[in-house]
Amino acid sequence: NASTADDATIVTNAFGQTIFTGTSTAALARFITNAGGVVDFSGSTGPAGNNRITAGSIEGAGTYNLGSNALVVGLNGLSTTVSGTINDGG
Repeated sequence: NASTADDATIVTNAFGQTIFTGTSTAALARFITNAGGVVDFSGSTGPAGNNRITAGSIEGAGTYNLGSNALVVGLNGLSTTVSGTINDGG
């Protein structure tokens, strides 16, 4: 509920889910979300509780759910492409 993915590489495949809750954040992590996979940030309010989540980079054909959070990406310097969806539910 209060963890960070730090600088990990996290791959979410079809039918898989990566879920953040509490005050967790992705920090500098690289997310590769393949078609049918979901990364869900909507359950977290970010480390400061201000609805700001960071991620090093996001990519792939999967789905990213933000909820009411602002997602700041690009902190790891990688140039990536998301061909899936980024959903705002705020």
